[in-house]
Amino acid sequence: MKHAKSRKLKLSRIFSIFFLVLFALSFPYPAGAEFVQAPGFSEVDIQGNRQSLEQYRGKFVVLYFWATWCSWCRKDTKAMIEVFKTYHPKGVEFISVSLDQDLAKLQKFVNEHHVPYPVIFEGEGWENKIVQLYGIEATPSFILIDPQGQVRSGGGSSEELKEELAQFR
Repeated sequence: MKHAKSRKLKLSRIFSIFFLVLFALSFPYPAGAEFVQAPGFSEVDIQGNRQSLEQYRGKFVVLYFWATWCSWCRKDTKAMIEVFKTYHPKGVEFISVSLDQDLAKLQKFVNEHHVPYPVIFEGEGWENKIVQLYGIEATPSFILIDPQGQVRSGGGSSEELKEELAQFR
């Protein structure tokens, strides 16, 4: 009973955050509008470096959710790396979150494609903590966070991300 109650509370919190982020992403915002604060996190990437949203405060941050088993993610990798090469020198930080469950396969893909941005891996697939925090339901997906730590937009492809970043950078 105690486990079921804990799971129910956890699911309730996840759904609340998901709908809050979904609501924030559903409407265009006029200048001066209020935005939803992005949920914080602190996880280790596959290089062993700690990645947290707070360490990038004052910069735009792209959270990119993907997996090697996602055919569209694999196809979009080259274009996403080009977006990184264009916008990272302009002060935009990228953190990717892998939904993979096989670290060796992920590391091989990252090395073969020369992925330049940090890749967080928990091995939990859809149960990944950051995936749960942001209510991600599809890959690829991105969340664009502004320098104040607020969710500005979200989408699925590198093309959508380029359009979003062009508005701010």
